Amino acid sequence: MIEEIITHLHPIFVHFPIAFIIIGVIYDFFLVWKNRAIQPSKGFGLWCVAALGTILAVITGPEDLAHGNTDLIEIHEKLGNITMWLTLLMIVLRLWVWYQMNTFKRFLLTTYLILSLLIGTLVSVTGFYGGKMVYNQGVGVKVNGNYVNPSIQTNIEAD
Repeated sequence: MIEEIITHLHPIFVHFPIAFIIIGVIYDFFLVWKNRAIQPSKGFGLWCVAALGTILAVITGPEDLAHGNTDLIEIHEKLGNITMWLTLLMIVLRLWVWYQMNTFKRFLLTTYLILSLLIGTLVSVTGFYGGKMVYNQGVGVKVNGNYVNPSIQTNIEAD
């Protein structure tokens, strides 16, 4: 039971950053539409949880199960890492604005919204490739205790 949970940490954690990033992007654009501004403190918690989620998703990515049986793992990993780093950059940017200016100036607000939209797009594309690996290629999927699409490493261990 514990081993099953440990091997499924990535699918457990990965949905949190997807949800929080998408909600964060929508919330940011809603604030700009409604108030023509974003106070850095508003929605900051959303982005902090999203950043923590991206770190957990990247750390728990089960790459040993995926290498050798999919051509999508490298792009999925790269996009996941870029998403994580940009989300962390988002936190740093918000903290800097919060303590230096207390509000986003016009150019910085535009830059921030582009970054927000970019992160939302990246997490969506990363999730798309993750979904293709699982649902189209069967990566990490077991039926009756056997991997549907075992990695090269799993095949070597079986020999």
